[in-house]
Amino acid sequence: MKKILEIPLKEPRKYISGNDLFDATEATFQGWVGDTAFVESFVMRKMAHSVCELRTADEPVNDAKVVGQVKARTTDGLHKGYIVETGAPVTASVPYPEQDMLQGYELGQDSIRQGDKSEFTPIEQIVALTKEMHYRTQAEISGKWIFIQLDLNQALPEGPSPFEIKIVNKLGTKLTISEIAYEDQLIGRIYFGVYNP
Repeated sequence: MKKILEIPLKEPRKYISGNDLFDATEATFQGWVGDTAFVESFVMRKMAHSVCELRTADEPVNDAKVVGQVKARTTDGLHKGYIVETGAPVTASVPYPEQDMLQGYELGQDSIRQGDKSEFTPIEQIVALTKEMHYRTQAEISGKWIFIQLDLNQALPEGPSPFEIKIVNKLGTKLTISEIAYEDQLIGRIYFGVYNP
């Protein structure tokens, strides 16, 4: 199976954000196999600058065009897929008030606890919080901190409780692994890395 992922750019970015690719991929799998499907593993190989297509593992892919790999958990097992750039330009864009997700958070030495919940999707909130934590707690870098991988134990919850994120492993100065907790339960890990355009 394959499907074009219709995702606008988030202003002022010139690339498709990883959290949008995650949300579009999960929605596509839910459309294919049912609402209980969720993305269990999401890995970005490189930045996506053109329209992307989701392909299941049984579809042929040109490895040079693969920007991401996914695994979706469904009632009948694990489904693997790839996110592939098509080369077609992204023509739509939307405003993205990322700072609206960062109201009232609590910052620790290598951790952050969400303050006010927002209308943004769970992955948007988690990525915004994790990025804020990196810029506030880690040494100054040459480049920018970006979301590169997510491994989940369950579907991301959409309830009113806050997310808590804590760095648990630093691989040098350019890669981190952080745990994501919700209602004091570990629900997954998010990886951030330094990107130099």
